[in-house]
Parts: sequence; structure tokens; C-alpha cells
Amino acid sequence: MSGSRNRILVIDDSPEYLGFMHTLLTSEGYEVETARSAEEAQAALSLVLPAAIVADVRLPGLPAFAILDLLQANDKTRDIPILLCSGATQEIEEAQPRLSKLQIPVLFKPFDIDDLLSRVATLIDEHT
Repeated sequence: MSGSRNRILVIDDSPEYLGFMHTLLTSEGYEVETARSAEEAQAALSLVLPAAIVADVRLPGLPAFAILDLLQANDKTRDIPILLCSGATQEIEEAQPRLSKLQIPVLFKPFDIDDLLSRVATLIDEHT
């Protein structure tokens, strides 16, 4: 399984948000895969490993942060940098010790586009 330095996987259950992120990130030169569920994310990850993942905290049919558990449990995906991008402020505040330990940054929705692009670039630069 290969990886791509400019490929990003965006995981969120909102089709509108996924469309926005796809347009934004491709306009910046990234290759973007999208997934609306953990199952779709796992299917995408089985094909090509991304340089970074931008994920929501809550996904359909899963408890909050379950996507992190799935990624951490897999040797192939454990080291892919993740940016959580979510409006779930209470859940994120409660999970802050774990997120700090895993060095997972958080960007709250609605976010500043320049901040998002900067954080994605930093994640990729720090891990390649």
C-alpha cells in the first residue's frame, strides 16, 4: 500500500461540508478523498494512505471519537496525522487530555479557511 504526500482524506457525514472541503483543498493542489462514515474511510484507507486526515468527531452509527480508535488500532494508519474539525465542543473539551497525549490538533467549526489550510500544511510538513 502506498501513500501520497499531497493526498488528504476528509471524513464527515455532511455532503455539503465534504463538497466544500474537496473544492477548497483541491484548489490548493491537494488530492482529496472523502468519506461519510467509518466504513467509507476504511475502504479509502485500504487503497492509498493519505498524508493527513481531516475528520469530524461524530460519525453516524459510532460513538464520538470512534474514528480515532479505529485509526489507532491499525498499524498502517496509526501514524497518519489527524486534524479534528468539528463543532462538538463539549466532547472535545472532555477528551482534551487524550487529544493532547496523541498530539491531535482541533479546529472548531465554523473555522477560518486560512487557519485550516495552514494547519493541514503544517501536519503534512511535520510528518513527511
